[in-house]
Amino acid sequence: MRSAQEARNPDDLRGLIHLAHASEMIFDSAREMTRLVELGEELHPVVAAALVESDEFGHETVMGQGSPADGKSIKDLSIETETGMFVLAVQRGRRWTYRPKPRFVLESGDRVIAIGPDEGGDALDELLGAEPALAEA
Repeated sequence: MRSAQEARNPDDLRGLIHLAHASEMIFDSAREMTRLVELGEELHPVVAAALVESDEFGHETVMGQGSPADGKSIKDLSIETETGMFVLAVQRGRRWTYRPKPRFVLESGDRVIAIGPDEGGDALDELLGAEPALAEA
């Protein structure tokens, strides 16, 4: 913070440290919730109650074989703009990517976990060419 050219007083930048810390705590909490889904565990009653009160819904989908989205990045697909859904995690085989960056490229067979409005789940299924068995569940 002392090396910031624009800041005459480094103490003025302490808010950035607080903001970064809060962002890290939010990310850690989101990662922990997706971990529960990954392990198939039941949600803690407090977490379940918070999700019920939320305007957002969790959605899981698997990108179908031959999907037009195969090989395209999250940014290229404009997932948030087109569906209102925010991708929390992607499972490819046994490997998980939490909070994938916009340049993350999706592939057929990827399991995608996202949150957003209730109607966004169907839009996400359509955009990713979801496998019918999971889309109906």
